[in-house]
Amino acid sequence: MYLTIKNIMKAIFTLLVLYTLFSCNNDDRVIEEEEACVGIVDFAPSTVFLIELVDENGTNLIENGSYADDQFRLQLNGSYWNDGLGESDEKFIRLYPAGSAGDNRYLIHLSESETDTLDYNISFLEVRSRSDSGLFCGEKIVLNSVSYNQIAVDTTKVEQVSPNLISVIPITVVKDTN
Repeated sequence: MYLTIKNIMKAIFTLLVLYTLFSCNNDDRVIEEEEACVGIVDFAPSTVFLIELVDENGTNLIENGSYADDQFRLQLNGSYWNDGLGESDEKFIRLYPAGSAGDNRYLIHLSESETDTLDYNISFLEVRSRSDSGLFCGEKIVLNSVSYNQIAVDTTKVEQVSPNLISVIPITVVKDTN
């Protein structure tokens, strides 16, 4: 079954809420002199991969129609996620880190004969946040490493979209159009 990007985001959000709900210790007992969690903190993915496909002259190949976004297919760790990436943007492929702790792989089928790979390693960091109501617990995704078509991506060159919300990791891929 194919899912749209909107459905992917809903699924990721739901999974994160469920994961943090069941991983939070909301027991009233004090464990090792730590205050028990009274609720969960919801951490949606704070990073997005923004992939631009260009030719050797820097021309965007999605924008100029060289790659038809309605033919894109996306797999995460072997499972198909959608029926096209065209909804997210007309110039870029936008993907969020998802999956389980450790190595994860997106297969990006650009056409019937061309597939790119986005490999990344994630871990989960426990986060505790105090408010007037008590201690809230949750986990957020930590991106450890990224490579696109087996070439390492510098994750230190992130673009902050808005303070404390979403960081963009730009990935520019030069395609041979000859």
